[in-house]
Amino acid sequence: MINVIKNGELTKDNSKAEGYSLDGWKVVISKQKKTYGKVVTIRPQKQKKEKTKEA
Repeated sequence: MINVIKNGELTKDNSKAEGYSLDGWKVVISKQKKTYGKVVTIRPQKQKKEKTKEA
């Protein structure tokens, strides 16, 4: 989890939360007044399906 926050790329940033993703994992951290800095969600990211071409 710490590795994702330190080395991941910022994927979501708004007034309520910011999200970081790395190696298929996403961590969302709260930016709201009462819960500032608390981890809200840790989950694997959805993998994009590759389209296959049929000959």
